[in-house]
Amino acid sequence: MSVTDIIGLISSLITIVAGAITAHKYFTTKPGKQEILGRIAGTLIVLFGTFLGALVVSHLTNSHPTYPPPQISPTPTVMTTPSPTSMPVVATPSPTSIPVVATPSPTSIPVVATPSPTVIHIASNTILYSANWSNGLNGWTAPTTRTMEWHTSGTMLISDGTACCGMYYSTGVLTDDDIILAPYSPPVANYAVEAKIQLLPQHGNSFALGVVARYDSSTGVFGGVVQNAGPSDALITDITEQQPYTPDASWHTYRLEVKDNKFTLKIDNVTLVQGISNSALNTGHVGLLGLSGQLDVSSFDVIAL
Repeated sequence: MSVTDIIGLISSLITIVAGAITAHKYFTTKPGKQEILGRIAGTLIVLFGTFLGALVVSHLTNSHPTYPPPQISPTPTVMTTPSPTSMPVVATPSPTSIPVVATPSPTSIPVVATPSPTVIHIASNTILYSANWSNGLNGWTAPTTRTMEWHTSGTMLISDGTACCGMYYSTGVLTDDDIILAPYSPPVANYAVEAKIQLLPQHGNSFALGVVARYDSSTGVFGGVVQNAGPSDALITDITEQQPYTPDASWHTYRLEVKDNKFTLKIDNVTLVQGISNSALNTGHVGLLGLSGQLDVSSFDVIAL
């Protein structure tokens, strides 16, 4: 019930009470003129209060309808499902762990990269080495004691000719007794050895002079002039071709070219002997050969081919 409904109900009750009091006075006193008017007014008040009360009751009845009593729903029967009988759990034993033996990693063998051979390219006619005897032999040596026949004079290398009858005479093979070597080994196998040599008149019937290339432990290439108790010839070791040549007391340029397995001997820029041999193909050392003859050498060069 709202506040407005309560106020309306109270007003209706007051009107009914006021109307009842007026009606009582109407029936208990003698009527006069004024009393008759009061009674009429009281009657009207009673009727109005009755009408107003009926309206209030009707309003209350319409605004608050009566609801049927709530029906109590029966409580549903709960079917209890019996809990399944729990089966005893048998603990499964853990499998026995087998110790794992670590397999050692194989020892890695370091791979050493094989360096590629260095290919040297040198322009043709490049001077690779020039001898300098202004301060003595300057590293020039002979493998044996016959170095003693070689000396220097000013800027020249000279031989006194005391070395005689080396192994070359009997075998035609270079030996340590026949040569003197420069302190130089060319970086390439194709080169020319060139020397200016003068044969002095003081020599016997047998002598040898010239240049050496690709020399290594008694193996090498000799190119020059040899006289062995007879006419002298220009020749190259292991080359059967020979050319008669008689050196005089003048200066001559001896040049031995070794290119792959092709050998060439030039004297004063004239080709005298040329041939092919596979006996000495390595770079080797360079030097001079002199036997049983006094020699002067003014220059010695190694030139790339």
